[in-house]
Amino acid sequence: MKQDNQHEEKIKALLQQMPDIEDKQDVDELYWNISRRLQDKRDVSPMKRKWVLPSLATAVAFFLIIFSTIFLSNNSTDQFSQLEDSADEAVDENRIEVEPEEESKPEVAESQNGDQYNTFMDNSESNLSGSSAVREISAQQQALTIYLPEVQYYNYLVPVTFLVDKNHKDFTDNLRRIEEMLPNIEPMIDNQLFADVSFNLQPEFDQVTVDIGERTFQGSSAEYLFMKALHYTFGTLGYKTLHYKHKGEEGVEFPHSGFISKENISMQNFIYKRFETEDGFQYLIPLEGPNNGDIDQALEMMREDEDLPYVYEAIPNGIEFDSVEENEDVLTIQLKNHVNEEEKMVTMIDAVLMTAKSFGFEKVLFDSDINGQSFGPYDLSKEITVPHGINFITELK
Repeated sequence: MKQDNQHEEKIKALLQQMPDIEDKQDVDELYWNISRRLQDKRDVSPMKRKWVLPSLATAVAFFLIIFSTIFLSNNSTDQFSQLEDSADEAVDENRIEVEPEEESKPEVAESQNGDQYNTFMDNSESNLSGSSAVREISAQQQALTIYLPEVQYYNYLVPVTFLVDKNHKDFTDNLRRIEEMLPNIEPMIDNQLFADVSFNLQPEFDQVTVDIGERTFQGSSAEYLFMKALHYTFGTLGYKTLHYKHKGEEGVEFPHSGFISKENISMQNFIYKRFETEDGFQYLIPLEGPNNGDIDQALEMMREDEDLPYVYEAIPNGIEFDSVEENEDVLTIQLKNHVNEEEKMVTMIDAVLMTAKSFGFEKVLFDSDINGQSFGPYDLSKEITVPHGINFITELK
């Protein structure tokens, strides 16, 4: 008993030497980030689970429990130093993450004939050599791209593309099916952004009616991402106007934007870059392009890493263009050289095609004298039609 009391006194003395920690995060954003990860007690298995603890006080208590157990069993102050190092690594922007020892790869969806849909976001390195673009669809299909946040940082909108039956025109029903399947095949994508929201598409008026139902918004970032995703999703489908309702009543009183009944959909020229998570997931995401609509400047911007975390260039270092020419709906890029890694070339071509599409081009020609002009599915000796969508997931049956 006396020895245990001595251990406790040593613990107290060591804890008194720990520095004060001040949390300077915005209250709204902190509450939003925590609530999004805890809502509906959603299981993000089979990727690593990550629980964001509600406060630093709880986090300190958590590490105190671990420390006490190790210290009392081993009677060594060296263990405390190790825990301090672990805590420094785990605290990232005042967020504590607890990870189980085992991790598993996300499940891969299967078609009715048993074939696997190996998506671009699969952890398998061999799969990263393939294109994530939807290049060909049947006459009975339509590419449906939904813009949703990624769950790790909740800073970016990721376009995810599904193939749907063209005759199945119930957008809300398709969305509910997508929300149901996403946690199993794409756990890094948030499937709850549009939960409880219903949609009525009116193509004859280029208008979409959005009824937010019971949807609430905690913080300006939640509201901003919600509205931005609406503009991107329906702007991509060619709609011009959003008509807001709340439980059937006209207009919505947003916490930060105020009362809105209707608004014009705002689209812009995008550039596409690589977004990579710590778990190895990779997506092509749209970022704001040059305001002047200059495609040459857009391509130069695609060479740069972003100041934002985990967003990287789409055009690899060493790739040079001799010239860039515009001829109505065709963009011609005189490609001077290439890199020897096919997956980088395929990713670059995907990103350039999607960027060109955003600028209104329908085809891209990579004019080149390079021997062996095919990279993945792309034959650079021919004009390439821009894709129907990017980050292909699967086909809705």
